[in-house]
Amino acid sequence: MIGHLGPDILAVDFDLATALANLRSSGTTIGAALLDQRNLAGIGTMWACESLFLEHLHPWLAANELAADALTAAAERTRRLMLAALPHAVQSTTGSRRPGENTYVHGRSGRPCRRCGATVRVAMIGPPTRERTMFYCPACQGGLASTDNGRPIAPLGSGRRGRSNRGRPS
Repeated sequence: MIGHLGPDILAVDFDLATALANLRSSGTTIGAALLDQRNLAGIGTMWACESLFLEHLHPWLAANELAADALTAAAERTRRLMLAALPHAVQSTTGSRRPGENTYVHGRSGRPCRRCGATVRVAMIGPPTRERTMFYCPACQGGLASTDNGRPIAPLGSGRRGRSNRGRPS
């Protein structure tokens, strides 16, 4: 049932060489490659977004065009972040576990980048039918996504859709 999965990023005997080979041969972007469990098992959108941000990597760069040291750094950073989060109930990449302070870009579209102040963006990444959400800072990570029209965006959760009905008559 799990034979199709890539190396488990949290395994004690994690096989970095196989993971890197899988990422490089994925034929897709680094963002989509990190999210494809066949390449490297265990990474979700938060860890992919945060790791790529911290490594200053544009999620839409082709995985096979990244320098070997950049690809290695991204995989190693992701593993370090995930291992550090294991003992905690709240996942964090910033060091803070306070609500709204625990990530650099994930879940922060429309808000200022914690590094440069530019607006954090969100766009879909990956092949059709397997697309995932990718949060990123275009200023820190090399520009807009090919699927991002660059229009201003409101902060995530600020619109009327999906808001609580608390205090309103039903």
